[in-house]
Amino acid sequence: MRTDLDQFSNKKLKNKENTPLAFDRKIFIYKSEWILKIKGKRNRLIDIFINPTSLQEEKINKIYNLPVEEITSPLSKFIGKKLIYMTHGLHIYPAKFIPQIPQLCIRKYSKPSEYVIDPFCGSGTTLVEAILLRRNAYGIDINPLAQLISRVKTTPLDLDELEFYYQQLIEFLDLGIKNKLTPLESIPNNSDFPNLEYWFSEKVRMELKQIQNQINLIENNQIREFFLLVLSTIIRKVSLADNDQLHPAKTKYAKIQKNHTIPTFEIFKSTISKKYKIMKHFSSFNFSNVKCEIIGKDATDIELTNGIDLAVTSPPYVNALDYVRIHKLEAFWAGLLKEKDILPLRQQFIGTENIYVDEYKELPQSPNKYLNEVLKKIYKMDKKRAGIIYKYFAEMTKNLGEIHRILNEKSKYCIVIGSNYINNILVPTPKILIELAESEFGFKNIKNYVYDIINRRLKIPRADHGGTIRKEWIIVLEK
Repeated sequence: MRTDLDQFSNKKLKNKENTPLAFDRKIFIYKSEWILKIKGKRNRLIDIFINPTSLQEEKINKIYNLPVEEITSPLSKFIGKKLIYMTHGLHIYPAKFIPQIPQLCIRKYSKPSEYVIDPFCGSGTTLVEAILLRRNAYGIDINPLAQLISRVKTTPLDLDELEFYYQQLIEFLDLGIKNKLTPLESIPNNSDFPNLEYWFSEKVRMELKQIQNQINLIENNQIREFFLLVLSTIIRKVSLADNDQLHPAKTKYAKIQKNHTIPTFEIFKSTISKKYKIMKHFSSFNFSNVKCEIIGKDATDIELTNGIDLAVTSPPYVNALDYVRIHKLEAFWAGLLKEKDILPLRQQFIGTENIYVDEYKELPQSPNKYLNEVLKKIYKMDKKRAGIIYKYFAEMTKNLGEIHRILNEKSKYCIVIGSNYINNILVPTPKILIELAESEFGFKNIKNYVYDIINRRLKIPRADHGGTIRKEWIIVLEK
């Protein structure tokens, strides 16, 4: 039976004459207000990684061998639109670092045309900065939604095809707004994904599925992924979950939502219009002389031999955020996640709390003496928590080894990470990573920066056993 969807799928894209070639497009140039400038003599050098508030912290402060450069002041001016230029604002992502952090590392420790890798690329902030600075980039992430975000944010699209499919979707959405689309015979329910009916009304599930079906008709894979990513950005807005909560949760907001009709088509039309302008602007620049590729999902087993000039990353923390839980609704509607994938995916995240009893039956031992002290203290109070910490640093050690293997000589690995408390015991993650990198692989710690996490949306919340991370380090390791 012919439906309203058929009229769109039968349309063919006609190539326009005199389409501008890639090399006719302009080269991207940074606005001065987007660039982080560090003037070394004006920035305070400190011998501590946080302001000491206890004897325990003072003891750890003395372990660090290098002075630390405090860069909170020059970073504090980056707010609002200075953080979401180009494709940086295409999709929200929890606890990501601001673009000026990887920008600083890339400008300082690499040259145009060189190769940069981010082994925990998240939403692609490092990758976007790399190509804007004319570097080639590789990204790795276990999270399928993160892979999609990173891929879309770094892939310029054919402007004519983008315009064609955008207008086609607008026509489709206008029919939906006017209630002129034929209802689907079946819509997603709890058998398709856990608690789907709990999170979405029947009408919203119908309309999301209609939009998803229409997007999936797009033949160009890159453009189809762009529109699927845009669809994922509205999922919280049209759900019965509170849009302000990190994890999907029903609050008083949900009761308000439940009592009125959610205009899914209108919301998607408004959103797609904004995101289309972002992607059109990004795609108007010439990136033909650089490439960006997502090369895998395992940061401890990297599918490269060598030839990397710089690695920049913000890795997971001990007690990592549960990205599967945070993004499960968006990932489902983007076609990236099924029920059977949830638990196995959770167990693969570095910093996961999903570990087996056998992994903490006995007190774990690390090659790092200070880490062993921390593990011993925590094991007395919480054996599982000690096991989580040990596994985290074991996995991060594997990553350090992989990055050392693929880096060129004298190349740098910049790691953005903070310390936190586990069961009220300070875990100085930057210090432990430095010591592991130096003792296990021969890295040399040549520079350290520290800054306050100013943007509250980027602060990293933890359960009571984890604390809130208020400062982050940039530790620079040289091969």
